[in-house]
Formats: sequence, structure tokens, C-alpha cells
Amino acid sequence: MLAGQSAGAGSVLFHLVSPSSKGLFSSAVVESGGFYSQGQSDGQAYYRALQQALKCGSEACMRNKTAGEVLRAASGIYDSQPMPVVDGVLLPGPPEKLFQGGHINRVEGVIAGCNTNESTSFTVGSLAFQNINRTKFIELAGEMIPPGAPPEALGEVLRRYPPAATDNDSLYGTLVTDMYCMAPMRFVLAALAKVGTPVFNYRFNYNASFRAPCDLTSTAEYGVSHGAELPFVFGEPTYLSEPSKRCRFTIEDGNVAVQMGALWAAMAAGSTAAGSEFGDVWPQYDALNQSGLLVDRQMGQEKYRTSFTDLWLRILYPTNTTADLEH
Repeated sequence: MLAGQSAGAGSVLFHLVSPSSKGLFSSAVVESGGFYSQGQSDGQAYYRALQQALKCGSEACMRNKTAGEVLRAASGIYDSQPMPVVDGVLLPGPPEKLFQGGHINRVEGVIAGCNTNESTSFTVGSLAFQNINRTKFIELAGEMIPPGAPPEALGEVLRRYPPAATDNDSLYGTLVTDMYCMAPMRFVLAALAKVGTPVFNYRFNYNASFRAPCDLTSTAEYGVSHGAELPFVFGEPTYLSEPSKRCRFTIEDGNVAVQMGALWAAMAAGSTAAGSEFGDVWPQYDALNQSGLLVDRQMGQEKYRTSFTDLWLRILYPTNTTADLEH
């Protein structure tokens, strides 16, 4: 099973559409990620910038650098990004377009989902996203509308997320979570389901209560943020903002970790058929019911914010050919 979280989840999506990766893994997990790629000219620009930062005049020189040297050089490059390049070979086209067209490597099953408060890891504590008044909210929402979107897109977003005169920090966080995670995951699930891949959606909503020496006093502020599921997937109680701290699960934490680990392991083992322990707990996602698994103290089936993600699906993927996303 190939699994990834955040940027790693984007890498899993890359491998699901790269012809070179066909047959190399049997199932996949996509946790809190989305699509990212760039064209050849942008990729070449990054290559040249990295070459200059490494003070190299040849590829051989670059290959001779240590990982540490490359990372230090890359940290000073701001005008281009190290992303997968649409080269026509490893990546025949932008990953989202390949998904859209059904050009997806067949696997036995895929888990994909988000955490309830994905955005707080990036917005809480940032001065740029504090004390957001109505004018600032409209500005920030406008920045999330992609080029080429219908002119009425921003108006639709503001009707769905109506800002108050002041104190729109939480509303903006919800908008970011819907746009950057919830909608892309539904797009991935729908595209995979259309080509016949069994898919399973989840929302992680358990707020850890690790025991000392971990300090979780900021938990209420951050909610169930980006990366919060990782200690429970791996059964290792790590306080993500300070990994050096040795944490301990409470009994309740441990119960959630056992259940979640068993579900992920069942996907790895291919034990997800209807009637199995996995199948009894987790309904398969399809275009009609769009149901998912709520991962919390009690596991349960749910539909979550579908009308909000419908809006973002229309804005982000306007040429969508997947029947269940058409309006």
C-alpha cells in the first residue's frame, strides 16, 4: 500500500496517474493532500535556480552534492518551486486532468480524506489571518478563485460563506479547509469510483488528549488540524509541533488508534470486501450516497459539507467530465 499525507498525498496522486508507476502498489491512502505540478518551462526555471544556488555548472556537479547541501540551497529559492513536472513521460499531463479523463492506474482500493480543521495549522497564529474584517475576507476569498473561473464565482463563494463586518477568522479557516482539502478529495474519490476503483472517504475528527509530558493547551484553538491523524495511523503518540516530546496515549486515545490502525492495515492487506470487519464499519463511497466514515470516539457514517464542496468542485474543475459532479 502506498500512503502519503499532505505533500506526500499529492505524491500518491502523482503515482496513481504516472504510467511508470503502474503495478508497483496494490492500494493507496491519500491523507489531507491535493494536486500540484508544473509545466516544463517552470521546472527548468527551478533547475537553473537550484544549479546557481549550488554554484554548479553541470548536472554531474549537482549530483555530487549532499542532501544537506541541496536542502540549504533550495531554502533560498523563492521565485520557483520544486514540483513534479509535466514532462510527457513520467507525468503525461497535469494530474487533475488525468484523473478527470480517467487515465488512472488500477488498484484494489483507495482511502482518501481530510481532518475537520485542516486550515488551522496555517492560519491560527499567523498575523495575516487574524482580525479579518469583511473587506479583508473578500480579498482573501478572491485570491482563492483560479484564473479562468466564471466571473460570478466570487459572488457565489461570498453567498455560501457570508462574512460579518468583523471577526471572520473562523469562517476563513472553514473556507480554506473546504477549498484546499474537502473538495479535492471528493474530486479524487469521484474520478476513482468512475473507473471502478473501490474508494473510501473519511473525516478525522478526534481531538487527542495525550498525557504529560505533552502540553496540549492550544488544542482547542487548533481543533483537529492538519496532521492530527498521523499519531493514530501509526499508533505512536507524537506531539507534532514538538516531536522530541515523548507522549503517552490515554485509554481513549489508544482505542481510537487501534481502530484506525486496523482499518488502514485492512486496506494494505486487501481485506475490505463487503461483509468483512472493514466492510461492516466503512461504507464504500459512490456517486449516489457520497458517504464517508467519521473517525472519532465513535465511528459512524456521514455526509459532510457536500453543498459547500459542490460549489468548489464547480469552480476548481469546470471541465469536469465525472457524471456525479455535473450540475
